[in-house]
Amino acid sequence: RVLMTNSEEPELSETIYRKWANKQSPQREEAVFGISRALSRQLKYREAIQALQNYDKQYPKGKHALRSLYLRGWYWFDLRENEKARPLLLEYAKKTDDTSVWGFYAQTFIRDGQWQNAIDAYENLKRNQNPIVRGKALYWQAYAEYQLNHPDNAQKRLNEIHQEFPRTWYDSLAYHREEDWFGKD
Repeated sequence: RVLMTNSEEPELSETIYRKWANKQSPQREEAVFGISRALSRQLKYREAIQALQNYDKQYPKGKHALRSLYLRGWYWFDLRENEKARPLLLEYAKKTDDTSVWGFYAQTFIRDGQWQNAIDAYENLKRNQNPIVRGKALYWQAYAEYQLNHPDNAQKRLNEIHQEFPRTWYDSLAYHREEDWFGKD
């Protein structure tokens, strides 16, 4: 039997999960993990993180261990607690090579104005040939280069976007930045 969080009644889901988590049953691990899902549906991210830490303590090699790592990183990211999110997102990204998580990890540096760290972190996405993923990396690297007062480097990265990924979202953003930064029409 699989337990599920009811997004319409997360408080009820939490109550049910807590009841099952206090019993020795085949559903116990699901319930201990499910508490965090129910809390997150209530936007109680700090409590959800505590619930995930409890899950990790009880089930260090549990079937949701990798998901717990991701969610702890994501909740801290969503709370804009970049210093707490960063190591969790990095660990998950290294284990899974998930491009979206590499992006979240790199974005924490943009948020904190750590421009060189952002450039370095986006290198992990640049190796991907997906035009959206690679375009995103080049765009944010250009943004960081501009913030570091390296307009020539920023322009080179924007030119790469234009050459490699014309008529994509990031190509449009690159043109917008060129207009904003360099006055180009």
